[in-house]
This record gives sequence, C-alpha cells and structure tokens, in this order.
Amino acid sequence: MKPFHEKVAEARHALHLTQQELADKAGLSKRTIAAYETVGANPTGRNIRRLADALEVTPEYLTAGQADDPADASFSGSLEQEYLLKKIQEMFASKDIRDADKMKFFESVMGLYLSYRRR
Repeated sequence: MKPFHEKVAEARHALHLTQQELADKAGLSKRTIAAYETVGANPTGRNIRRLADALEVTPEYLTAGQADDPADASFSGSLEQEYLLKKIQEMFASKDIRDADKMKFFESVMGLYLSYRRR
C-alpha cells in the first residue's frame, strides 16, 4: 500500500516529467508539486483532480490507500461519472473520430445504460 506522495512521484517518473513539467501540466507551482511528493502535504480535492488528469490516472488511484497500480484503482460514485464524462467529452471533441463512429458509441452506451436501469 503506497502513500500519496509515492504515487505522485512514481506516476510523474513513469511519464518522464520533471516536477516543473508536472506543475505546468497541472496548473500548479513546482513548490506545490515538491510538497506533494513529501510526506506532509495534503492536496485539496481540486488539486487532486488536476494532478490525476496531468498524471493520466484516476483521482482514486492517488487517494485510495489500497491501490498500488493505476490499473487497479476502482472508480466510485460521482468521481467515476465525472471522470468518464470528461473523457467522453474529450473523445467526442476530437476531429479524429468520424461522426458515424461517435453515433455507434453513443448508441452502445445508451443501450447499456437502459438495460442497467431496467434491473
């Protein structure tokens, strides 16, 4: 079980980012990133989301004490919905995906949602 400061440092290193590059990407100061990578600093919810987005992990990965691997971090509640909605919005805003494929994706998601609601 890795603590928050280790997860931030490891995720940053995995992306080959300096503290300054992570700070720029997350909209934070280098001093803040350095403080987060030490044992004592506790980020706000907004900064956790900024870090998670910049590090390409979920907020739960950074904050859940039991998750040591970003792939193992589980989503829960509204944070899951927020994260998924953001990623879907980014995908739909992309010019790389054809409109027909976007519609197929939307129809699939709606079908899953409706079948879930019927339970």
